[in-house]
Amino acid sequence: MRVPMTVWVAMALLGVVGAGCTGTRAEIAPAELDGRTSIEIMTARRGVVREIGNYYGRLEPRRSIVVSAEIGGIAFTVPQDRGAAVRSGDLLLQIDEEPFRLAEEQAAQNLAAATVRIDQVEQTIALEEAQLDAGLKQAQAAVDMARAQLALVEAGARTEEKEQLKAVVEGAEAGMDNAKTQLDRVRSLVAAGAGTQQQLDTTETTFKAATASYNQALQGYRLVRRGARNENKDAARAALRQAEAAFEGARASVESLAIREKELEATLIQMTQAELALESAKLQRSKTRITAPLEPGQGALLQMRNVDEGEMVAPGAPLFELLLLDRPRLVFDVSGKDVVYFEEGKTLDATCHGDHIPTRTGAVVLINSQANPQNATFSIEVELDNSDQGLRMGMICEVAPELNRHKGILVPRDAILDTQGGKTILVEKDGVVRQKNITIAAIQEGIAAVSAGLQEGERVVVVGTRIANDGDEVVVRGERPSVQKVGDNPYEQQQQ
Repeated sequence: MRVPMTVWVAMALLGVVGAGCTGTRAEIAPAELDGRTSIEIMTARRGVVREIGNYYGRLEPRRSIVVSAEIGGIAFTVPQDRGAAVRSGDLLLQIDEEPFRLAEEQAAQNLAAATVRIDQVEQTIALEEAQLDAGLKQAQAAVDMARAQLALVEAGARTEEKEQLKAVVEGAEAGMDNAKTQLDRVRSLVAAGAGTQQQLDTTETTFKAATASYNQALQGYRLVRRGARNENKDAARAALRQAEAAFEGARASVESLAIREKELEATLIQMTQAELALESAKLQRSKTRITAPLEPGQGALLQMRNVDEGEMVAPGAPLFELLLLDRPRLVFDVSGKDVVYFEEGKTLDATCHGDHIPTRTGAVVLINSQANPQNATFSIEVELDNSDQGLRMGMICEVAPELNRHKGILVPRDAILDTQGGKTILVEKDGVVRQKNITIAAIQEGIAAVSAGLQEGERVVVVGTRIANDGDEVVVRGERPSVQKVGDNPYEQQQQ
């Protein structure tokens, strides 16, 4: 049998050492005396290799909120300092609201004035309607009376007809007295500032018409009593024409009431505008108070404060920046080879340096679809729970997810030889080693999963692989335990 040169050198060195020591040749292992190669073996067992990734990233806020003012003004109160933790509804800025309060009061007064104006116009319309209705009735009555008087004058009147005319005169007198009462009432309202000149003019016209009707009725009654001559008949005809003209004038006055109704419509529009102005003033005043725009119960960090008390606030200018810390994101990069093992929704455990909680669990929420052109890596974001506010932005965190699992025969990577023909391994049987070509499914932490070329239970050479050759006789000087774990991750033994 050929003995490798390294064995001869080792034996020579041992002889030199033995010559200078107190030991004897009996202390040398028998395997080194008869020329056989000394090896150690391990019984191959089937298992699963977990491919574990190891990535580092930084914590970033889920998003930031830039807060600005919708109105301009002077900053009256700015209670929160940079770095403060704020929650929904916390006051960030109070703008001086005095100018807005005054504007709201002015708008309220304008609305009240418009309301009073509407009441006045409505009352005026009601009064004019009553007056015009009464005037129209009086004018119609005057026409009827003039016709009756003309008929009597032309035909002569009987005693009962004279009595009827007397009653008409008395009714006309009562209408004149009522118109005089209305005129005195409107004059009092105008003097007190509660009436209008137009109301006074209308009432005076009504009184004059009632007076004319009375005089006409009285004249007609006197004519009937004395008996009519031709000139009396002409006068009666003229009185009828005058009464008819007065009736047409009264009817035209009723139609002119539409002008007053148009005035009411315009005043109603003014009141609506005053209501809108008041609502706008209230809204503007409410915008002087700026609070944290967060969801109920949500917290954030005041990262930026760009205003101090007494400064002028411009609408739309960025005043504050809030970082949402309830669900920060761990951002790390993976290679194109590993990105296929990640998917959105997958849960990962993260360990953050400086965190009081050893491990936090989060879910993948984003996998960048475009690689970084500088290093050809893909960015992945994992959202973590931070309801206890223990995480700080910028912390370094580590994730070590299981990427894949490979079943196979588990052997140490050092037992595998790289040859021109590929991967090989030595196995021992009955004191002789044989070289076998193998296929490796995966390697993790120095352990390989062999998917082909090796059977479970074979005795794999783990020490002596560099000095033993195919077909060499060997002596097994020791047996190592089968692989059961990779680092802290136990192997799962899979029985066929």
